[in-house]
Amino acid sequence: MLFVLSNYSVAGQSAALNTFEGVYQSPLSASYSYLIDQELSLQLRDIQKLPEDKWTQGASEQRSFGFTNAQLWFKTRVKNGADKANNFILEIDYAQLDHVVFNARKQDGTELGLATGDRKHFAHRQVDDPGILFRFSLEPNEEIEIYTSVKTKGSMTVPMLIWEETHYFEQASKEQKVHFFYYGVLTIIAIINLAVFLRLGERLYLYYALAIASYLLFFASSRGYIHQHFLNDLPELNGRLFLASMPLLSIFSLLFAKLFLRMKSISPRFDKLLQAMIALELIHLCIILFADYSIAVRISVVGALLLFSVLAFAGPIAWYKGLRSGIYFTVAWIPLTVGFAITSGRTTGALPNTFWTEYAMQIGSGLEALILTLALADRLYREREKKISAQSKSLHIEQQRNYTQSLLTQTMSRDRVTNLLNRNHFENLLREQMDAAPNRRMMISMVHLTRISDITRTLGLASSETVLAQMAVFLNEKCRDMFGVISVEHMQGVGPDAAFQIANETFGVLIDLDKFEKNRQPFDDLLVELASPIEFDGLTFELAPLYGCSLYPNHGSEPAQLIRNGLIAMDRSERGSMGIYSEKYDIYSSSRLTLMTDLRKALNDDALSLVFQPKFEISSGKVIGLEALVRWIHLENGFVPPDQFIPLAEETGVINELSLWVFQEAIRALVMLRAQGYDGSMSINISARDLKFKYFGAQLLKTLKTENVSPELVYLELTETAAMDDPAFSIATLDKLAAHGFKISIDDFGAGYSSLSYLKGLPASEIKLDRSLIEDIKNDENSKVIIQTVIAMAEGLGCDLIAEGIEDAQTLKVLEKLSCNRYQGYYGCKPLPLDRLQRWLEQAGAISSS
Repeated sequence: MLFVLSNYSVAGQSAALNTFEGVYQSPLSASYSYLIDQELSLQLRDIQKLPEDKWTQGASEQRSFGFTNAQLWFKTRVKNGADKANNFILEIDYAQLDHVVFNARKQDGTELGLATGDRKHFAHRQVDDPGILFRFSLEPNEEIEIYTSVKTKGSMTVPMLIWEETHYFEQASKEQKVHFFYYGVLTIIAIINLAVFLRLGERLYLYYALAIASYLLFFASSRGYIHQHFLNDLPELNGRLFLASMPLLSIFSLLFAKLFLRMKSISPRFDKLLQAMIALELIHLCIILFADYSIAVRISVVGALLLFSVLAFAGPIAWYKGLRSGIYFTVAWIPLTVGFAITSGRTTGALPNTFWTEYAMQIGSGLEALILTLALADRLYREREKKISAQSKSLHIEQQRNYTQSLLTQTMSRDRVTNLLNRNHFENLLREQMDAAPNRRMMISMVHLTRISDITRTLGLASSETVLAQMAVFLNEKCRDMFGVISVEHMQGVGPDAAFQIANETFGVLIDLDKFEKNRQPFDDLLVELASPIEFDGLTFELAPLYGCSLYPNHGSEPAQLIRNGLIAMDRSERGSMGIYSEKYDIYSSSRLTLMTDLRKALNDDALSLVFQPKFEISSGKVIGLEALVRWIHLENGFVPPDQFIPLAEETGVINELSLWVFQEAIRALVMLRAQGYDGSMSINISARDLKFKYFGAQLLKTLKTENVSPELVYLELTETAAMDDPAFSIATLDKLAAHGFKISIDDFGAGYSSLSYLKGLPASEIKLDRSLIEDIKNDENSKVIIQTVIAMAEGLGCDLIAEGIEDAQTLKVLEKLSCNRYQGYYGCKPLPLDRLQRWLEQAGAISSS
């Protein structure tokens, strides 16, 4: 506004007079005649001789002749009508004229001359001013005639003003202050946006700063200030800078618009158009640096027209898409577009040279900079508000996280139901005790209440949680005062914690083993109390606890390992007794898991083998059957006893695959032997786990059918303990096998604790006496009585009886006297591989020689 008011106040007072009378405070628009020299052939002497009718009178508003390569001649007469001598200045108020030559002749014949323009070194000028000025002096009533020739490759714009010298410098000083204030404001805007870019790293502010800098370059070069202050000896470079400012302004304006209006997301097609425009402007920039000046000027005008045409739609598109920035951009681009249109009209001669046409672009750019600066300030404010809101939200989330963390910490420390310290604290306590006294012997004791899940299903979760909480309080109070129990002390007056919750229904207690061994009675009493029935909600029921323990340092050196081993011991314990960890029963130990992996591989590679032990008839010594026994020679560990890998195979599920392999190999051996004359049976051991496999019987029958062997020739041996693991299920499954013709043999009879009521229901064809019943039969009468009883029972059940483990003739004679007619043992023959068995059977006459 300051720029407009200060400059318009001067321009508005000018008058179309060339005669100066008295004191005046304003410039006068020079009235002139002009002539267009299209051929560039006229010289000054030719011009001076031309009659008046060859000249065209110039109107005061006609000061632009558009783009032309002709040379224009202007004739101006100035008379000093004042009563004193004065110095005057003829100003052509357009700095982009290439070559301007002033020639003047006074009434007394004095001639004056000056050659200047923006293609001349600035030092050639009479006055240190960016404008094109011709200085002269006149006495009172003296008149001067001035001939001015102008040639330019740009716009032929020749606005002439006559100034009294002192007044010109006063007004020029004021005008330059306003100009530099304007440039200073743009500079500050550019610097602020550059600082914002450096602070935030957003390219939007960099592009806007560079666009403003391009405005500065454009106006400073077009007004002649760069030529005056920086490139006074490089006029060609000054002209190229002026040309370069236009594509630079276009490039950075396009980049700014792309980001400011988010064109890539709201209108991908228009965004591609802007990218194409940027590419064209880069080409434009390269061309104007080397092309002829007149061509470069025209290309710049076309480029500017494209720029303003394209960006005129950018703001409305964003506005239509609902972007707040689209409103700002549309409002800001309108005055700049209008200013460019007016300036283009002035440059091409379509509009007269007035204050508004001369400064339209500058005024439009100022308004645009003001509006976009407000828009960016608004953007920063909104982003700041978003940031504050995000920080507030983040703070709230952090507070919630801290609260949740506090709850989580509490949850991680104590169980919600029992309020006992959890496993983490138990491990920490164990670690502290181990670090404080590495040689201290400790027992990690576990108790698991197995009936809690039954209570949940019967009475509901709330009831089971109440029972669990009551038992936790009971266990903690009992252990708290027990001698040898290691507890955790608290500072808040809460009693020490002696019991810890390892899992849902599993609790742990840490005990000093040396103290415990001195007086373990209170602990045994506690186990009895836990196993006793409890009353709850009018009901009486047992919790059926399981107990297990591991010892430090015997069973591990890490808290987690010791707890694990205690849990394993608890899983294998019998109700009412404390199970102690043993690696022998730890099917999850790394060595045993490795062993199972190797066993699977041995099965796949046929790396196992069978040996066969004959069964004999005592009276005749005849071989009546063979028992197939599996053997495994490990590649690294050597011979692995069956009692080591078979229980492990049962625990891990490999037993089904192993039993089927043994059955198939034994049947093939039976087929081979029967082809050589063997007429006995084949006994094959199976597991209780095999009985639970749905398709086990079908697989056995399939093998027999393939090998064409009758089931009556096969005895399936099952240990007494395995058969009684699930009596009802075992009897049902064995009945099915017996129905298909298989003979069922009860192995190791007398080693377990079977109920005879279940045993009588088994479809057994054979009972094998365990060697533990026969060891003392030669000297112990009680053993003889037991054997006689079992023999009588077998006869009553219709079963054959075989004595196992016979190693001497004396034992065999005693059995014969007791009416036991079958035996198996080293006395008769050790287990032999098939090739050696064949030779042995040949010698015994059981098969013919091959």
